[in-house]
Amino acid sequence: NPLQTGVMITSNTAVTNGDGVATFDLKLENNDGVNQAVLEAGIKLTASTITAENTKLTQNYIVAVDTATIDNYQIIASSDKSTLNTGGDQTNATFRVTDSKGGVLAGVPVQLSI
Repeated sequence: NPLQTGVMITSNTAVTNGDGVATFDLKLENNDGVNQAVLEAGIKLTASTITAENTKLTQNYIVAVDTATIDNYQIIASSDKSTLNTGGDQTNATFRVTDSKGGVLAGVPVQLSI
C-alpha cells in the first residue's frame, strides 16, 4: 500500500532486456504519513508475467527497510570510457552516493550486478 509504506514505483510495467532482466525503480518517500510498523516488516513486491502458453507466473519478494535510516540517497555513475570494444577491453565504473543535498556519503554499501 503506497500510502502506508511511502513507496512509489515509477512504472509498474517493464520489458526484459537481452539478459532477461526487468528493472523497476522504487522510491521511498520520507513523510509523516508513512507507517513505520508496516515498513519494519519490509516491502512486499510481487512480479508477474504470462507465459507463451497463457500461464500466469508470479514471484514474491520482500525488500527490507532500515527504518532507523530513512534518507534520500542518490547514486551518480560514471566511467572512463563510454563504449567498450569487442575482443577485450576494460573500463573503470565509479558510483558516488550522495544525500538529497549533494553531500558525499562515506561507508554506504553499494552492490553492482551484471
